Amino acid sequence: MEDHVGDAAATGPHRRRQRAADQLGAQMAGDGPAVVIGPENLEGRVYGVLDSVGGRQLAQAFYRLEDDGVVMAIGRAAREATVIDFELAGTRSARGRIENFNVTTPFGGDLAHLVGLLTAGELDAQVGWRGPWDKTMEAADALLARRVAGKAVLDL
Repeated sequence: MEDHVGDAAATGPHRRRQRAADQLGAQMAGDGPAVVIGPENLEGRVYGVLDSVGGRQLAQAFYRLEDDGVVMAIGRAAREATVIDFELAGTRSARGRIENFNVTTPFGGDLAHLVGLLTAGELDAQVGWRGPWDKTMEAADALLARRVAGKAVLDL
C-alpha cells in the first residue's frame, strides 16, 4: 500500500479521481487532481481512475483510458459483474489495464504509514460523519443512503 499511496500523492493535477458522492467531489475540488462524478461526465480520455463501484461504471471508465492508462478497481459497490468488450476497448486506447486491489494481512505496516501521513497533514481522511459507538445503526443507515460524503467514524 505504501507505494500506491506515494504514487497517488505524486501524480499531480493531471490525473483524475472518481468519487460517487457529489458532496465529496465539491470538497475535493481545488489544486489537487480533478474529481469527476461518473465516467459519463469525463471530458476526453484519462490516464488513471480509482473505481469503487465496479460493474458498468468500471467498464465505462476502462473505455476512457489514455494509452497505457490504468483503472484501479478498489471496490464493487454496484454488486454487479463487470463486462468489458475488449475489441471495443482496443480501438479506444493501447495497453489500458485494470489493477485489482486486494486487502492482505498483516495490516501493521500499511496502517502505520497511513497514520504517519495523517499526522503529517499529507492525507485528509475525509470524515463525513462522526458519532458515539451507540449510534452505529445511524452511521450505517447514513452510509447506505449515501448521505455521508466521506467516511463514518465511531468513537469508542
